[in-house]
Amino acid sequence: MPKKEVKPDVQKVSDAEWNVMRVLWDRKIASASEVCEALAEMFSWSPKTVRTFLARLVQKKVVGVVQKEGLNHYVPLIEEFPAKQMLGQSFLQKFFGGLLPSMVAHFVNDEKITLDELAQLQNMIERKRAEISDK
Repeated sequence: MPKKEVKPDVQKVSDAEWNVMRVLWDRKIASASEVCEALAEMFSWSPKTVRTFLARLVQKKVVGVVQKEGLNHYVPLIEEFPAKQMLGQSFLQKFFGGLLPSMVAHFVNDEKITLDELAQLQNMIERKRAEISDK
């Protein structure tokens, strides 16, 4: 009987756990103490709290554990960009029925958007339009 592939449970990663993931993506590998140190300026989490987040991320199959110098070190098992793509698609589907123009309209019309941000969006759209028309 073939072994069933276990997929990471990205949808169940909490907001706090995403902060831990960012540290692991930046460092590629880190001990719990190193993760605590990296997050200390932003959060007043105890080392026990950070270890709990790491244990949950391991259970969700998004982080792995490797032994290095007799200590557990944590490595991301998912890459940042694909994880963001999965979450972005889920967000778009959940809140905007999968309609990208609806989402963009929401943020352009309902949020405090600056002229600089509008210019950035316009540049992104123009680059994408040129990329598509070149195909």
